[in-house]
Amino acid sequence: MNRLTTLTLAVGLAIALVPGFASAANKCADPHGSIEQRACTMAAAGPDALRRFIQRTRAIYQLYYPDYAPRER
Repeated sequence: MNRLTTLTLAVGLAIALVPGFASAANKCADPHGSIEQRACTMAAAGPDALRRFIQRTRAIYQLYYPDYAPRER
C-alpha cells in the first residue's frame, strides 16, 4: 500500500470509532422524545423486552441496544 491509502484507512478508522466513544452515556439517563422514552421503558422491563422492541422497530427508528441497555459494572 502506498502512503495515501494507509493514511486514508487510518483516518477512516478513527472517524468510525469516534461515535462509539462519544455516546458512552446511557440515553435513559435523560431521554429525549417519545421513542427514547419507550426504549427506556422497555429497558426497565428487561433485556429481552428491550431487544424485541429494538428488533421490531429497527427499520423505523434505527436504535442501538447498547445505547439503552443498563451498563454492567
